[in-house]
Amino acid sequence: HTSMAFAVAGAFGTTAKLRGYGAWPWVYAGGFAAASAVGWLRMAGDKHWLGDVAAGAAIGTASGLLTPLLLHRTPAAPGQPSLGLTAVPLGVAGVF
Repeated sequence: HTSMAFAVAGAFGTTAKLRGYGAWPWVYAGGFAAASAVGWLRMAGDKHWLGDVAAGAAIGTASGLLTPLLLHRTPAAPGQPSLGLTAVPLGVAGVF
């Protein structure tokens, strides 16, 4: 639950920033505050320990921040290195 909540918060905030929305800091703040509440409620309900929640938060944040950056990157200038993934019908294609 915690990793999903942090992944969604990170992905929404990163997507808002990539699209140039002026309120992207608020998206990050609100999303990560709600995700933190999910983690705290899991601990308060005796479903997880702090280590479980912290690991889930780290993994979720990393995947939430990196996925939009890899899938929705801006084109690189000519001669600049680029890195990205694209979904294709039979799998995933990468640009390196």
